[in-house]
Amino acid sequence: MKIKCLLSIVTFMAIGFSLQGQKTVKVDFQSSQSRFLETSPNAYMKPLVAEVVVDKAKGRIRDSWTIDAIDLSSRTIEGNLAATLLNLKSYALFKSAEKHNCDMIIVPTFDIHITNTGATISVAGYPANFSNWTTGTTADYDWILLERGEQQITPDNSTMKK
Repeated sequence: MKIKCLLSIVTFMAIGFSLQGQKTVKVDFQSSQSRFLETSPNAYMKPLVAEVVVDKAKGRIRDSWTIDAIDLSSRTIEGNLAATLLNLKSYALFKSAEKHNCDMIIVPTFDIHITNTGATISVAGYPANFSNWTTGTTADYDWILLERGEQQITPDNSTMKK
């Protein structure tokens, strides 16, 4: 009898411990929605127009930039030689503009020599800066549209929209 009583107590304790070990997970989820209108506001700015002034004191500059093989590999676009050359030209223009403290190099010419040890990019051109910044006028808008290909010049030198 004592054994049955002891067995019953052990069984109840085992059931109690197993129930206590189970974790209760409470889920509380709510979703609400009302009708809404998504808007995409646009910002329109008047264009800025500037003059480009060539630095006559410096005249035509000639710079040569050398990069090692590691730097060349980081500037190489695999399988696309044209993109790689454009990247190297952009690098040389940036370095020359930085060296001559100017906004751009006008009519640049390049000589690019690539070897296993790196590359040499030679650039020649005229350093220039922007000046006389103004807000665009209606005449400037016509010129901008012409540059973007949204207008054509007619034989009498007037413009018409495409």
